[in-house]
Amino acid sequence: MQHRVKVYNLAQDGSWEDQGVGHVILQDSATEGGARNLLVVSEADGGSPLLLSRVLPSNTYQRQGEGTIITWSDPELRNDVAISFQHEEGCEHIWNEIQALRGEAAAAYGAPENGEGSQPSQGQQGRQQQMQGMI
Repeated sequence: MQHRVKVYNLAQDGSWEDQGVGHVILQDSATEGGARNLLVVSEADGGSPLLLSRVLPSNTYQRQGEGTIITWSDPELRNDVAISFQHEEGCEHIWNEIQALRGEAAAAYGAPENGEGSQPSQGQQGRQQQMQGMI
């Protein structure tokens, strides 16, 4: 199931940079055994990828805004990422999928689950406030 989103990356100056609009899906990874990726395919650029991010149990995912924004720090991309959903139902669907995947991976590898109940750092709180004011 695809959901329409806008992708943002955190710039060096602390502002959120719009990367474009596309559709997000969870995709099986061809290289990682059982891993899944968040893939956002551009609406405007002939279906080219705007974002490809592995769902990792060590990432701290945060849901914010009016229930339509998911943010995280991606160690592979070396950047903070946000996806803003057009509809709350889409955000709810992807959020639940991420949490389920992280729970499965954490159980398999003994990694801590740092999602729904975790407390964001001061830096994350500042970025969240900034993101909420922007979207």
